[in-house]
Amino acid sequence: MISIIIPVAPKDEVPAALLEDLSLFPEETELIIVPATRSLSGRANCMNAGAQDARGDHLFFLHADSRLPEPSILALLRSMETGPDGLHYFDLAFHPGSHPLMLVTQWGVLFRSRILHTPYGDQGFCIRKDLFWQLGGFPADVSLGEDHFFLRHARRSGIPLVPVKAPIFTSARKYEEHGWLKTTLIHNILWRKQIRQDRGRWEA
Repeated sequence: MISIIIPVAPKDEVPAALLEDLSLFPEETELIIVPATRSLSGRANCMNAGAQDARGDHLFFLHADSRLPEPSILALLRSMETGPDGLHYFDLAFHPGSHPLMLVTQWGVLFRSRILHTPYGDQGFCIRKDLFWQLGGFPADVSLGEDHFFLRHARRSGIPLVPVKAPIFTSARKYEEHGWLKTTLIHNILWRKQIRQDRGRWEA
């Protein structure tokens, strides 16, 4: 059984289009929507709280601005069968109609994920619940990049990264609001900063 966990910002809701996508999962699939509150702030805390409530033996962490076509859902189910001990992730794509430069970003993310073995949380993380808690869940003591820290801990612990080899679609809103070049540079700077922070945490 899969428990799908979606953290949402205060006053936000999961879009109806995503809920329609998720209805294509097996009937017994559990959906857990975790709104951020004053007592439950931060994406890591929300996702950990959802994992604590989950009844499924697999946890699928998903961002609310995602879209999952049926072939991608079927690909995830197959991937879980063939790699039950892995951390599964999708290939990132952007909603149709996004700026043409998003194709460059899409290929960059593919390189980072497949070659550098560093997918991010917006690519959807699916992992067995017992493995998730063996890793201690998402680190709640960091303000940004909890998915990156969690992923690196999983890799150090010998958990294989398993590409689903199917797309998950996400919004290009940040790039549209702040500019493609500026957003891309910020993401790369943060990525390198988080690597240094993670090494420091691990060596401390």
